[in-house]
Amino acid sequence: MADEAALKLQRRTAKGKLIRTQNVVQFLLKGKRPGSEVKDSFIECKQAFEDVCKKHEDYASVIVQDDEFEKQENG
Repeated sequence: MADEAALKLQRRTAKGKLIRTQNVVQFLLKGKRPGSEVKDSFIECKQAFEDVCKKHEDYASVIVQDDEFEKQENG
């Protein structure tokens, strides 16, 4: 169970980073910042998204209860 909790925490942390990077991209777009700044931030956002996907797969692979798995996959 400790492994499951640790993986869930890692996924939550990765999701937080993704949200922060998305906010930066939106801020730069609204502020009409140079394309190079937006591109750099978008690349970071894309990497954060890929990290969330990997962390989710890692977490989903250790979920024992079927109802918890369905909740995490669909919600």
